Amino acid sequence: MYRLYFFLTIIVLTIFSSCVPDHPKGATHLVKDFNLAWIGDERNQGINLNHHKGEYGGDSVVVETVFAYGFDDEFIIAKQHPNHWTPLYGRLEIHGDGYVLLNEKDTALLKEEYLSEEDGKWYLTKEGFDEAQVSLYPNRSITNYYIISIKDYSFRFFNAEESVFMFPDESSFLKKRSELGVSESLSFTKVFEEFE
Repeated sequence: MYRLYFFLTIIVLTIFSSCVPDHPKGATHLVKDFNLAWIGDERNQGINLNHHKGEYGGDSVVVETVFAYGFDDEFIIAKQHPNHWTPLYGRLEIHGDGYVLLNEKDTALLKEEYLSEEDGKWYLTKEGFDEAQVSLYPNRSITNYYIISIKDYSFRFFNAEESVFMFPDESSFLKKRSELGVSESLSFTKVFEEFE
């Protein structure tokens, strides 16, 4: 009988331990139900709308990599570099000691020195693959600016399409900021220099 209990205990512990993620995670509560969170790699940090009051995770409002933010009771502002590595990774096939690109448009993201064209196909060297992981995750050549309006925030009725504004340049961001009445005192109070 004790062997049966021992055996069942081992099975239950094994099942529960497999449910616990084995990668590091972190979260910083910002304001209301919003947090800055990441799982696995700090470059994954984004702004989430949390369903569990202060825990990590939730629905993505701004995806990785958020490298600067500020907030007050009415708005959250953020700067973000996009992650171009993840979508690229799914569009490569191994070919010899390199990779073949499945979409010719992806060549625009990669340095020419690592690319070659042959028989209408584009090839990426192993060195280019390694370099792309670093340079495209995050892609520091692009900075997106965000304003998240939480002035009339209600968890049940938060509509990202009406409340989250993204801008590809600072001038557009500043213009919309003025239109929305974002306080001049609201600044990017937290900056992650390693991702800037």
